[in-house]
Amino acid sequence: FFMGFQDTQLTTPDIQAKLLELYEPRQVARIFVALDDDESGQLHQRISELTGEVLKHYLREKVLQQQKQPGCKRRNAKNISETDLIKIVSACGTSRLDIGIHCVKEEVPASHDSWATRLRIKRLDGPSEGAVETDHVVGIFCEDERYRLDVGERAMKKNGPPTHESWATRLFIRRLAEGEGPLMYNEVVGVFSESGGKRLDIGERSMKESIPASHNSWATQLKISKI
Repeated sequence: FFMGFQDTQLTTPDIQAKLLELYEPRQVARIFVALDDDESGQLHQRISELTGEVLKHYLREKVLQQQKQPGCKRRNAKNISETDLIKIVSACGTSRLDIGIHCVKEEVPASHDSWATRLRIKRLDGPSEGAVETDHVVGIFCEDERYRLDVGERAMKKNGPPTHESWATRLFIRRLAEGEGPLMYNEVVGVFSESGGKRLDIGERSMKESIPASHNSWATQLKISKI
């Protein structure tokens, strides 16, 4: 598919060798899929001319994070990524997750890894497929799905006011395994404070009670919004 390009540009084997220095074979294959659709030749030209970290970040932005994933709309502004600063609020809007001592028994350090800090996001108002979106109603469960997050007073010391802005209410969701692009349902994730120092723990170290996964209430039906 490189017929007609200038002789100074790289051949297919050259491109493969160059990309394998930056990416795993699976990602290199995805870039070649994008090259198949590169009618203008711009992508081929960039790969030929750019090098090192610049090329790596260019392809991540241009190709790898933009490719359509199952159930995920391309460049959908409602998708949530690991770089988005977010808040987690009850779907009814009355209570906001606060992982500080204001609302939890104990603040948990970001380094603490347990069943109660390894979490999955599941959709409650539709199938748990594709990307997590800001207008979906979701539940946040532990990895084995026995317990879930409750932002009400059954679990928290007090309800977090929905307008309260602090390090403990401004959060990031991070994957705990490899992955890229928008966050997807059922991935194992952690919820961290904006500064990165603290982490959501839904167990009794931090909460008054571990809330069973079967408990459905206003406080377990949540929305994730970008800040």
